[in-house]
Amino acid sequence: MNKYVYVKDCFHWIGYHLVTVLLDEDWTVYGKDPLNTPDREHLSMFLGRHSQFSLLEDEADKDQIPLIEIRENKDGNEVKIHLTTKQGKKVYIDCSSIVGEWMPMSSTRVLYKGKVQPWEGLKREEIIEIGVFAEIIKTCLKAAEIPQEICIVSRFSKKASEQNPNIVVSIDSTLSEDILCSLQEHHSRFNYMYPDIVED
Repeated sequence: MNKYVYVKDCFHWIGYHLVTVLLDEDWTVYGKDPLNTPDREHLSMFLGRHSQFSLLEDEADKDQIPLIEIRENKDGNEVKIHLTTKQGKKVYIDCSSIVGEWMPMSSTRVLYKGKVQPWEGLKREEIIEIGVFAEIIKTCLKAAEIPQEICIVSRFSKKASEQNPNIVVSIDSTLSEDILCSLQEHHSRFNYMYPDIVED
């Protein structure tokens, strides 16, 4: 069965990871992005020649396939995915607590929840790695039934104990030392392709 999805802001760092995971799972992905920053242009080069990815220049009528939109508020402290299922149901997924390659960072700091923070100052038990998050989004795309609002948290987070049916608990998704070292090594290797952050 052919699987299709339309991803807006596909070269936002979160959108890029979602597109990559879906392409690896043999989805056909239509992307839309303004390509208005150097980092987005850089990421576009990684996907531009993939046979199952098409970058759309104009707004397209894709009512019959799922839609993923990355929504970030003005301060950058809240990021949500607006997912519209194939059946037309709208789902809002909080993704403010994720980290991963290509997010705004430096060798010692990261732009997390709208603030430039030192890596060592983050509450690692509350953080979800982007690869784990992308797998959950892929599952949501396939699900027959899904709540209208979802907050994906680490099972080690305080929120995981709340009696809230809209919370999906991600297992073993803390920011481990290995993941942190991998992120810093990736930034060191490709720092010229990362978005800039203002150091204090």
